[in-house]
Amino acid sequence: MVYILNEVQVNWPSPINIGVKHVRSSTGLSLGDEQKDLVAFSGLVNWLMHEKLIRYQGATFGSDFLMVALAAPGWAVLGTKSPSEPEKTIGQRVKDTATDIATSAAEEGAKHMAKEAASVAGDLLGTFVGAYSRSAAGTMTV
Repeated sequence: MVYILNEVQVNWPSPINIGVKHVRSSTGLSLGDEQKDLVAFSGLVNWLMHEKLIRYQGATFGSDFLMVALAAPGWAVLGTKSPSEPEKTIGQRVKDTATDIATSAAEEGAKHMAKEAASVAGDLLGTFVGAYSRSAAGTMTV
């Protein structure tokens, strides 16, 4: 099992074709009978697929499995993260984007309010300075 998972991991992202003869010659493992090897290998590959550790597109009559690729749970079994798996879930990315937009809008709103406050303060200061100037010059009437 580990040999098969390793083979598809090493060849990622390209799916591979793998058969009982390849596994037997590469590992030296055999039940002593070609038919038993074929049944055990087919059962193992199908179990890996049903457990969603791998996926494949089909099989030949000689029990070669075609286009075998490692699925996300298979990466987890090997103790690694799938290279195609995003760093964040879609929900996390939507939340981060909404937070960024809200923060940006709040910053822009605060800047706008600060400008308005400065403008009002300037107008008030100008009014007071003007009134004081007129009062000091004796031109202000009450």
